[in-house]
Amino acid sequence: MNKVSKDIFPYIYTVLIGLLIIGIFYSLFLISASEITLALVWLIEGNYKDKFKKLKKQPYALLWTSMYLLLAIGLLYSSNIKAGLNDLQVKLPMLLLPLIFATISPPEYLKKYFNKFYLFLALIFVLIPIISLSFGWIDNLKEIPWYRNHIRASLLVTIAIAIILFANDTVKIKYYYIIYPILLILFLIFQILNASLAPFILSLLIMFIWITSKIFKRNKYIAISFVAILLIILPLGFYLSYQSYFGIPRNTKNQNLENLEVENRNLYNPYILDKSLVNKWNAISNKHIDEKNTFSDSNYYTLVRFLASKNYPLDTTGINMLNDKEIEAIENNVTNYRLMSTAPLKHRLYNLFYEIYRITKDEQISFYGSFSQRLVYLKAGISLINEKPIFGWGTGDVSAAFKNYYQKNYPQVPEKLYRKTHNQFVTIGVALGIVGMILLLVLWVYPIISKKNRNNLTSLWMCLWIIFTTMMLLEDMLEGQQATTMTVFFLTFYSIFLGPQITKNN
Repeated sequence: MNKVSKDIFPYIYTVLIGLLIIGIFYSLFLISASEITLALVWLIEGNYKDKFKKLKKQPYALLWTSMYLLLAIGLLYSSNIKAGLNDLQVKLPMLLLPLIFATISPPEYLKKYFNKFYLFLALIFVLIPIISLSFGWIDNLKEIPWYRNHIRASLLVTIAIAIILFANDTVKIKYYYIIYPILLILFLIFQILNASLAPFILSLLIMFIWITSKIFKRNKYIAISFVAILLIILPLGFYLSYQSYFGIPRNTKNQNLENLEVENRNLYNPYILDKSLVNKWNAISNKHIDEKNTFSDSNYYTLVRFLASKNYPLDTTGINMLNDKEIEAIENNVTNYRLMSTAPLKHRLYNLFYEIYRITKDEQISFYGSFSQRLVYLKAGISLINEKPIFGWGTGDVSAAFKNYYQKNYPQVPEKLYRKTHNQFVTIGVALGIVGMILLLVLWVYPIISKKNRNNLTSLWMCLWIIFTTMMLLEDMLEGQQATTMTVFFLTFYSIFLGPQITKNN
């Protein structure tokens, strides 16, 4: 009976890890329930002495738990204890998952089937919106709850691409040479529809690394040439694409450029108002422009930018030149005719170009869009670290510190835009100061700089490390429940839990 009870634990762990992965895709509640149940099962299993011995042999797991304990210490000098406790609850995976993965042994069937299971979940995950959009059941991915955080959704697909390319020994199936390319195409289509730029670029980077490694095995000089060509072509393509929208205007003769804007390299002045333009537009469209506060009306700015993109005059003549589809596009906030009926990812890239143009022209960082906002958030984080550099503001006072900063420096900005730095290292610096930043940095680079640990790392884990390192620099990956669980799970699961066995098999 005792043997039977012990033998059942691997099955329970497998089921709970499977539920946790499903939760990461679809449900925050399922994430919490599976993590709590994992911890309870771990406690019920007992054998603490043996588990403690195993834990001592896993410095990477100890670093994760130390990071969590430092956050708990940061609660002691916080004024908002409630917010601090909530933060510790969100970051609980940093304590639980490394502890569990370091002290239990992975069942053979979990090692054999986990990657296939993940790819199956990822396939269902991308088919739902692709089919729904194809049949017109939805107009936008964000209508479905689990796609509203488009960055997290797209990042899960990037991980699936890494598994296909770098864990093929554990995901080989019949006709894989046909199925894998189909899966990759579906995953990339989803990311294009999802319009999350960073995960999409990471997917392309992972594919680039894979192709380069294959070429390198055949001829290292060809591989080096391939990398060099891409390093030239990609920045050049980005630059030329930007120039096609906001580059040097075609006609600058006798023009005072100070008050002029650029759209598709066409000059226009949005600050000189032709009232007939507003009257004509309000006569043909249900999306009216405010006649009294025209210059502060986003509808007006959308209209004049669209007209300028076609090099039409900003008056009734220009409006008369618009066709019905173009009028509808303007009503849907399309600011450039080149964005009509194009993939959402192209819109995202255009918005990035516009923010770069805006920052360059205005010579200041402001809330123009996602990219410029991130620069503001980063500036805020660095300023707060400078105020309390050693131990930071405390685990519970981070949000309040950011709120006070924005109220003081950006009083005109709505509170819904008050956010953390979108850089996890800086955000930890705000909470725990330089001490916390150093510990997080040591934790992050330890698996690579430690020779003993490095021997257990696979190419798949290295790809995951590249993915999450990039996202840690662009997002607060340890500040939300889904993001925290994703980060801790994938980095510890493949290095602590499956790493040694996979290395041995390879």
